[in-house]
Amino acid sequence: MVTLSRPVFGAKALSEAKRLGFGCHVAASSEPNGHREVPALDSIEISDDAAYLHYTSNETIGGLEFDYTPHVQRADGANVPLVCDMSSNILSGPIDVNEFGVIYAGAQKYRPRRSDVGGCA
Repeated sequence: MVTLSRPVFGAKALSEAKRLGFGCHVAASSEPNGHREVPALDSIEISDDAAYLHYTSNETIGGLEFDYTPHVQRADGANVPLVCDMSSNILSGPIDVNEFGVIYAGAQKYRPRRSDVGGCA
């Protein structure tokens, strides 16, 4: 897994991949600027064995959204497929799905406590 590290959700994806035993390489990170800006495209360093690049397109907690799609290649010229977590912005505008190998999104559902709905659940 090659990833663009971001403060919360990108970091969780990286942690989970490591837990599952996948080799991981952080291609770029927003950490050096205090997570105030997404990593610049020219700062992305792809490993020679990169099978894909994972990134979270919008970090709602940190308030950062990519304003570009990070098309990258390995040193051997092979294009690196993009795997993108679009949980928080998948419906916010047009998406050219042909630019991605995988797009995924999770739907969070608020389940009220019984006390929130007058005893009904």
